Amino acid sequence: MIKHNRLILLILVIVVGFAVWQSYQLSMKHKAEKLHIAHTAQRTTNFLHTVQQSIESINNKNEWDNIRTRDFLRVWLSYTNESIINTNSTLGDFQSLVSFKSRQNMNDISFQYSEWWTKVANILDKSSPLTTEDKTHITKLSKIVSKVDGIYPHDINDWEGIWVAFSRLNEEWKKHD
Repeated sequence: MIKHNRLILLILVIVVGFAVWQSYQLSMKHKAEKLHIAHTAQRTTNFLHTVQQSIESINNKNEWDNIRTRDFLRVWLSYTNESIINTNSTLGDFQSLVSFKSRQNMNDISFQYSEWWTKVANILDKSSPLTTEDKTHITKLSKIVSKVDGIYPHDINDWEGIWVAFSRLNEEWKKHD
C-alpha cells in the first residue's frame, strides 16, 4: 500500500511538474510573440518618423525638383509602406494579444497610407517640376505624423503606449481626409 501511495504521489508530482513547465513555456511563447509585435510596431514608427523628417527637410530646402531626392524619398516611402503592411499583418496573426480596436486602427492606417502613397508614387515619378498641389499632397504625411505625440520615440516595453500612438495617428489622418 505504501509503495502504491508513493507511486501515485510520484506520478502526481510528475504531472504537476509537467503542467508547471508547460505553463512556463506558454508564458515565454506569449512574451516572445508580444516582443515580436512590439518590434514590428516600433519599426513602423521609426520609418514614419524618418519619412516625416525627410519630407520636412526636402520641403525646407525646396529640393522637390531634384530627381535623386525624389528617388531617395520614394525608397523610404516604399520601406514605410512595407513596414506598415507588415505591422498590420502581424496584428492579424496575433489577434489574441492585440485588441480589436488597435487592429482596426492599424488596418485603417495601412489603408490610408496605401491610398496616399499610390498618389505620391505617381507624383514623384513626374519628370517635370512638382506643382504646389503635388507638394501639398506629399507634405500631408509629415503634417499628420508631426501632430501625433508619442509615436516616436517610444519605449518598446510600453505596450499600451504604442497602440495609443497608432490610435492618435489614425484620428489625425481622418481629420486630414
